[in-house]
Amino acid sequence: MRTTSGGRWWRWAVGLAVVGLALGAWGLLARPFAVADEGLGEPKAKGENRLEIHPRIGDFATGKLGRILISAKHGGGYHTVKKTTTENKEAQTKDAKVTITVYVWDGAGDPAVGKTVYFRVKYPDPDDPSPYESNSTEGDNRDARTPPLLPAGDLSAAQAVTALATIDGRAVAAAEVELTITDRHSGDNYIVKASLDSRFSANDTAETCLLTAWKRLYVETDKMFRFGRDCADGGGGVGASAKNVYLDDTTGFAADDWVQVISNESDDHNNGEVKQIESVDDSSTPKKLVLKDALARTYKTGAAGYAHVGKAIKTGDNVDQEATYYLADTSLLAACYEPAFIEFKEMSDGSSIMPYSFVTTAEATDQQNEADCRALSQRWFKNKENRTEDRFFPSGGGSLPQTGTLDTGKSNYLHLIGAHLYYHGGTFFGTSWYSTNAVYVWRKAIEDPYSACVVPNIVRDTVCHEIGHQFDIVGTIHMHCLNIAYTPPHDGEKCIMYSGGGLAGNLTNDVVRYCTDHILTGWPTDKYPSRRDIADGR
Repeated sequence: MRTTSGGRWWRWAVGLAVVGLALGAWGLLARPFAVADEGLGEPKAKGENRLEIHPRIGDFATGKLGRILISAKHGGGYHTVKKTTTENKEAQTKDAKVTITVYVWDGAGDPAVGKTVYFRVKYPDPDDPSPYESNSTEGDNRDARTPPLLPAGDLSAAQAVTALATIDGRAVAAAEVELTITDRHSGDNYIVKASLDSRFSANDTAETCLLTAWKRLYVETDKMFRFGRDCADGGGGVGASAKNVYLDDTTGFAADDWVQVISNESDDHNNGEVKQIESVDDSSTPKKLVLKDALARTYKTGAAGYAHVGKAIKTGDNVDQEATYYLADTSLLAACYEPAFIEFKEMSDGSSIMPYSFVTTAEATDQQNEADCRALSQRWFKNKENRTEDRFFPSGGGSLPQTGTLDTGKSNYLHLIGAHLYYHGGTFFGTSWYSTNAVYVWRKAIEDPYSACVVPNIVRDTVCHEIGHQFDIVGTIHMHCLNIAYTPPHDGEKCIMYSGGGLAGNLTNDVVRYCTDHILTGWPTDKYPSRRDIADGR
């Protein structure tokens, strides 16, 4: 791929740094935490008070230990699952904030009401446990904001007094404060200490498990028909109870074929109806497909619904997904991005089918091609919203930068599309438009030159690579690099953002690691933000 005129979109022209990572082996959060008995204070002599602090290890969902989300703005909830707060709620219920609650017991094991509990955030903050951060230096959080929010995190109060509360069915004496974490730097981590002694004496403290800031991106994934045609405006749409589907061109359809009729009017319309063709009538104007069974709903043509009929390949009673649609495979996103403390939430809302479409006009300008693909995404991207963008190619051409309001994606929401083909002076595995949150994976460009056994690897890696371009922010250009992926392991694999000199890496190993510049330090060093430092408000 390459950038053009201001770098708001990219293409992967020649290949991928197709490289893999076994999540179970990287051990991102496997380091033992400085926690006594999972959030309990040090054992006390008989007659002394005892502290229990939350959140602790058992308060998180399985596999999500210590994850505190910077934002869950589009749903999916948070990762604390046990009720631990005085409101009888989970520790995280708000973006970038977590409630720190301490229960105090007296020497007889009863709730100790009226005790002053002192809180502080461990400073310097704990060492970054990621596999690519090579030193053991504490105080390496990257949020450099000045007080009151320090890099180590900000507490709502330095002390609180215990009061009686019923939490998760237990009567406890609880004191609590709220920790505010970074608003953008995934991987920044925190430990909160609590004590009945303002000096935080070693034998009178309890501390949380390691709390780590995570980003979440949302994905609406659409699949394009491998073949289809728009319904004809002249046919008056496709009416409910109708058996006739009008087309300007019926080439490619035959009697007994299965077809799927869709439009973008609603989720039900977008999933459409699968019917079998009785006959093809080319004598009418427009031409028409005559179905064996009537449709249950109306599908509007033109801008009212963009009604489309695609060819469906059935295996038994089911539509064969791979044979009917161009699919995008997200199965390596966790391996690629969780080392950067970034998780993805694939949303069923809006994820559906798109009409068969592609760009093949070699004479078209870059701007026109982008405008065509952008318009297609906007028509079928359910989670779009009007938002001002300062750099995009206008419809019909023009130079960057252009400023205006587009139907673009919600912040932190991507439109991932498995699609047919894009052509402009060559074919490309994938294309990513920052200004509209659109990420295309051009399946035919991958399938035509490569064997079937390699195609799935290239598709998976293209998804990781193109989504990497979506981490750009206004005024910067996250392009390609020639760097080696972070180590360990020392295997010589290329960064997933590599492009140049043909296919990179071993296409069968699914290695999808970044280089340390892209994932941690910035590229080149601090000239552009890294994936961990990029603004979460995307």
